Amino acid sequence: MLPDRYLDREESWLHFSERVLELAEDEHVPLLERVRFASIFASALDEFFMVRVAGRIRRMATGLPVENATGRPAREILERTLETARDLSTRHSRCFSDSLLPALGREGIEILRWKELVPREQESLQKLFRERIYPVLTPLAVDPRTPFPSSPRCRSAWR
Repeated sequence: MLPDRYLDREESWLHFSERVLELAEDEHVPLLERVRFASIFASALDEFFMVRVAGRIRRMATGLPVENATGRPAREILERTLETARDLSTRHSRCFSDSLLPALGREGIEILRWKELVPREQESLQKLFRERIYPVLTPLAVDPRTPFPSSPRCRSAWR
């Protein structure tokens, strides 16, 4: 096997994520698509750390073998992975704050904090959450002891 011809799984994943981030940075891509790519990048990076990086650290800490195709030591792979992820995360933050946010503002789309909303807007959003979003987020368990999320008994808990 020729280790210099292979990428580690983490390195390969980060290269793919970088291509997604490049689409978010590309000003020739329509704005809302760029926002979607930035969102996909951020969600995938979260999952990457929760699954791949955490798993690698756990295996290293317990002394379990850490497979890799490159033959590099596990500690080196982890350090390179963290460095690359940090660089990509910085690019993502810069893309969002310096490019996407101003472009959204020019289109009349604002991202506000809860406290910046007037009471009428907060009430409207609370109602939207209770009626349309929460029922979809709630895990569905169907048995006689668990109320179904759209049942009056369950809805009354959110009033």
